[in-house]
Amino acid sequence: MSVTSAGRIARPALARRLSDGLDAGSVLLVAGAGYGKTTSLEEAIELDGRRAVVVDYKTNTLEEGAPEEIVDADYHLQRLVYALACFRAGAREVEVIYHFLERPDAVVSTVFGIEQVAELEAELSVAIAGINAGEFRPTPDEFVCNGCPALDVVCAGPRLRSREYAEHALATVGS
Repeated sequence: MSVTSAGRIARPALARRLSDGLDAGSVLLVAGAGYGKTTSLEEAIELDGRRAVVVDYKTNTLEEGAPEEIVDADYHLQRLVYALACFRAGAREVEVIYHFLERPDAVVSTVFGIEQVAELEAELSVAIAGINAGEFRPTPDEFVCNGCPALDVVCAGPRLRSREYAEHALATVGS
């Protein structure tokens, strides 16, 4: 097994281990934000018509709202991408589960069937078109942005939320 200096499994070894896990009937893919879980799902796994289950553990505080509301507001597109990645890997059905660690009973589950692929792709295409048109609102967060390699290089992170920073940034764009 190939392990990086940070103790992570290198991508080629990860792909082999994910495929090997399918022979056992299930695969557990655990990775931090930005590691490429979706890419791993799509490129490294061949599901051959099986049912896929994606469980994403969330550390959000539930003070923001009900778990269903949080998933619909913050993870709607992520859920689509997870499902599409599994379908592209050959799944016939995909269940995407968000489990909020703050409460053991805070679980939101959505099941997608292969017949929904065109609808999911169309919805994702609309979102991508919006991003390409500049209709993207960043949602920085102290927890999410902490340790991000893009922070203060190409992204202002949590400072984007402050009115003063936004006004300053907009003023410098026109100059």
